Amino acid sequence: MTLEEIKTWVDNKLSAFKLRMRIGSNAEDKNLRQMLTSSATTLIRLTGARDLDDPTLVSLIFDRARYEYNDALDEFVGNYHEEINMLYVQYGLEGDADDNKPETGQE
Repeated sequence: MTLEEIKTWVDNKLSAFKLRMRIGSNAEDKNLRQMLTSSATTLIRLTGARDLDDPTLVSLIFDRARYEYNDALDEFVGNYHEEINMLYVQYGLEGDADDNKPETGQE
């Protein structure tokens, strides 16, 4: 997943995040975009996730950005370690399944 793909996703999800956070103005949009981008990047690295439409991943991204917004980022991993581990296992198993597919010699 490229940074440009993440930024496009953030642009598409910004209004949903603002609605969830009950933020009505556009004054903080640049800061909110940065928080969502760093949250998505971090969680993709932590979990190996490849699908930004995964509802669990979206929720975790929003929650991590919310923690960052409220200056409580140091508490996020401890409070969400089960969900992070669940995604890590899910995407790890999917990767293993892809690795075990027989090669056909076709591309």
